[in-house]
Amino acid sequence: MRIGIQGIPGSFSEIAAKTYFHDGEFEWVYLETSFNVCDALQNKAVDRGVIALENSIGGMVAETETALGEIPCSILDEVTIPIVQCLMVRKGVSLGSVKAVHSHKQALKQSGYFLTENLPEAERVLEDDTALCAKRLSEGELPETAAVIGNAACADLYGLHILKKGVQSTDDNNTRFLIVSFSRD
Repeated sequence: MRIGIQGIPGSFSEIAAKTYFHDGEFEWVYLETSFNVCDALQNKAVDRGVIALENSIGGMVAETETALGEIPCSILDEVTIPIVQCLMVRKGVSLGSVKAVHSHKQALKQSGYFLTENLPEAERVLEDDTALCAKRLSEGELPETAAVIGNAACADLYGLHILKKGVQSTDDNNTRFLIVSFSRD
């Protein structure tokens, strides 16, 4: 079975997919956005999709709501996972040298208190995906003084240093992901 994932390797959606689809053999198809997942379902490029719907701090994921409104998908189930956000940098970069923090809107919102307290002057840069930010930072596509917010798996996967783990505003931070298929009426 081919599973479409909203995100790239290291994304929270990948964690949700592997939590839900843990038994059996699956082909993981990384599609970055909810729109891409729904489109792949419609075109039969994947059999199921995993898309983020709602975070306990950040609220509803607007992109997913819009995608589901435009492409008729059936909600089969859901999975909720705990979200622990980490502030990551390239090795050797200190907190004091961070000039900008890149991440998805939801991750920046979830980490707002930490950023206000610890990096009040740092620019907050909206990106499409937390894991994609980590990958871009590791590949030198973001400035040396940039930091990203994402999960610890990204640090391992992309060779980044975690400056601070648990930067989300509360320890009770969860995201609900939908397991979807295409509606073939």
